[in-house]
Order: sequence, then C-alpha cells, then structure tokens
Amino acid sequence: MELNVLIGAAVAHKGSESTDIVSSVMDITEQHEKEAWYRLLFEKAHDGLLLMDEHHFVDCNASALRAYRVARERIIGASPFDFSPEKQPDGTESKQAGLQRINSALAGEPQVFEWRHLRGDGVPIDAEISLNCIQRGGKQYLLTTNRDITERNQMLKALHESEEYLTSIFRTVRTGIGVVADRSLETVNDRFCEIFGYAREELVGDLTRKLYVSEEEFQRCGKAIYGQLDENGNSITL
Repeated sequence: MELNVLIGAAVAHKGSESTDIVSSVMDITEQHEKEAWYRLLFEKAHDGLLLMDEHHFVDCNASALRAYRVARERIIGASPFDFSPEKQPDGTESKQAGLQRINSALAGEPQVFEWRHLRGDGVPIDAEISLNCIQRGGKQYLLTTNRDITERNQMLKALHESEEYLTSIFRTVRTGIGVVADRSLETVNDRFCEIFGYAREELVGDLTRKLYVSEEEFQRCGKAIYGQLDENGNSITL
C-alpha cells in the first residue's frame, strides 16, 4: 500500500560524541487524496472556474480556457479586466463596477451578476458570474464561476425583437382586433378603438357590454359565441 507521509526532524540533544534526533512521521494520505479529488472536480467542471488572488488569476480550469479561447499562460497573472471591454452594456465602467463586486466578495458578501467579457480573439461573450471568498493558508482568494449565457441572451433578444414586431403589427393593422377573456377586454389595437370611439384605457379591463346596444343583445351574442366553445376554448359543433 502506498502512503503519503510528512516527515519532520529536530535535534533533541547534541553532545561531544553523539547527537540525538527526534523525528516524526504523519500520514497525510487521506488529505492528499482529498486534494486530488477536489482538483479533479475543479478541472472537470462544465462552468469556467478561476481562482483569484484578490485582483489577478492564479489558477483556472479547462472550461475557462475554452470560454476565453486562450492558453493557460495568458490567464494566469492577468486581471479580469484584461478580458473585459472598457464599458459594460449598461454603460458603466468595467473596472469600476468590477472592483466594487470584487471588494464586496472579499468582505464576505457572495456576488452573482451578469458580465460582458472579451475572448482572446476580441469577440464579446456574456457570462453569469459568481464570486465567493475562500481561505487557504491564511490567505484570501476569490473563487470565480463563469457560466456562458451568450446564446441565452441572444435568444432572449431575438424573442424580444419578435414580440415588438408582432406588437407593432397588432397595433397598426387596419382591422379592429380585441382580445377577450370571460367577456372582458384584455387588450385592443388602435383600429378597434377607432371603430368603437373609445380610448384604449376606457376599454382594457372592462366588460364588452359597453360595445352592445342593449343587455339583451349582449346576452344573446354571449350565448351564441360561448355556446360553440368547449372547456378548452376550442370550437365545437352543436
């Protein structure tokens, strides 16, 4: 069986003819195995993991190298601001905002936030960053978790643009359109307001009763329309 041991020695007595030495042996096999296990978890993590000595990277895993598209030598000793644009998407200075996050994490306040990075080839990427302060050998370090959310943000942007496009069509089409739930108007377009002579604020959230000439007509149309819908809102044949 192979063991990992820590050996220490000290002079207990030194005479003219002989010297007594006290030695100690400590089995650190378990500690060594734990460190190897944690190192394996660190290296195999899907998210980019980086260890910071206050303001500079001192270690990183393979996922971080893939995210930044650089060699390990390019990251170790570098600052996170070496991989950041001058300003973040909201217009704040990267260094100012980043230092605030770093100092808060070093003070014991874990940080989670979105950040715009620059890869080694200059291509911007979006990441969800978490910063946690850890102690090792009496020294403070920051464990940085970097999760690439570029694709997610691109999809959200495309969805938002699509919604804006559909909303613009809905509002400007020359056919009156109203969305009704339980005979209450949830939304209406401009043409709908023009046809009935109401402002949007007067219609949305109100019953469609005001659009009918009489209560009798309101009830008759309700029975005719809702009588042809099943419990799922699908049209049925009576």
